[in-house]
Amino acid sequence: MVQPPNKPINKVALALRADNPLVVEATKDLIRLLREHNTEIFYLSPPVPGLESYDFPQIEEKHLATSCQVILVVGGDGTFIRHSIVAAKAGIPMLGINCGRVGFLTEVARTDIGTIIPDILQGRYFSSTKTLMSGKVCQGETITELLSVNDLVVQSLNGRVLEINLSVDGKFVYCERTDGIIVATSAGSSAYALSAGGPLIVPEVDALEVVNISPTTLTSRPLVLPSSARITIELVLGDEVAVYADGGDRVNISRGSKVQIEKDALSVPLIHHESYEIFSAYSSKLGWHSQGSRS
Repeated sequence: MVQPPNKPINKVALALRADNPLVVEATKDLIRLLREHNTEIFYLSPPVPGLESYDFPQIEEKHLATSCQVILVVGGDGTFIRHSIVAAKAGIPMLGINCGRVGFLTEVARTDIGTIIPDILQGRYFSSTKTLMSGKVCQGETITELLSVNDLVVQSLNGRVLEINLSVDGKFVYCERTDGIIVATSAGSSAYALSAGGPLIVPEVDALEVVNISPTTLTSRPLVLPSSARITIELVLGDEVAVYADGGDRVNISRGSKVQIEKDALSVPLIHHESYEIFSAYSSKLGWHSQGSRS
């Protein structure tokens, strides 16, 4: 079955990182291309120093759904994550231009703006979504809610070992002494969880993974769970401990606190250039060897 073509894009919102000179240069190139294609431009984030001459209107989050077709993020994965929940709530897809380091989420290289963006504006893209996780931090009568794109992490603030109980769907899994524990989405599998020894999970696999950080049990291994799993982490022992959402929002917890994690009803809509392919991205971002020749 032939898929109908995508509609051209003629209204975009710009979300920019403020403290990176590469962002300024990349945004200038981007704006030039957008203007050549008669694209209406809004600022989602405040304009950054160096771009004061571009007097685009600031758009409020509540008007995104009716005024824009896509959010173009110029920065790194951190900038992308900071705007993901806004995009999820508005139902507006995102595309990231990488001015950071690795850039798994900001997948368009700065040097490819001139070739990728015109194609995107003409409708040469495909769509996908990324899972959001919700976390409830329960401390007695107090419940704090967190949302994350990549991961929720329980970690010591003073470098001392923690003791945690892990349960899945109400069933006890293990008690572990560890420096911390990561619960990640498939998107987050290429971030902190990967550094801690977790597996890469391709985006098409709707799963959550649990990875311990430097566990004292040598047989401890990452768990890959269906996205329907409800994960509970109970802090048994540990002082000065916090729960982080995507390395940003933080909630301090104490012994006896529980963190309940599950897939959220919202997801982050994305678009990708028609040539995007995940294994090529892994190879480029992770420095995998190119294909060998046969002798």
